[in-house]
Amino acid sequence: MRSAVKGGAGGCRKGRGLVFVFKMASKWPREYPRVPGLDEVEPGDFLGKQKARDQVARDRAIDLEVVRILRERVKECQRREEVNHLQRCREHVEAYMKAHRKYRSEGWLSFH
Repeated sequence: MRSAVKGGAGGCRKGRGLVFVFKMASKWPREYPRVPGLDEVEPGDFLGKQKARDQVARDRAIDLEVVRILRERVKECQRREEVNHLQRCREHVEAYMKAHRKYRSEGWLSFH
């Protein structure tokens, strides 16, 4: 949902003299109910298959974002600790490697 406001405001989209201010939805973030996996859905249940695929896609997107956040923590720790990053950033690196291995091992195989 967006509303148009005259004038300029920093960080908002401008278009033809108007500034569009985007409003957040009332339910943010949206929570989705867990559904049975693709292997548990009946062969003719197309809606169930689509919901299961959507759930897998959401789970993959969340896992990818976790990997990205952990990678940023590793980078920040390495910049902060400089020479001693091997000893002081070990926990961050281990958490990142564990999440990265999990993300890579699952792949999109569960999507089909």
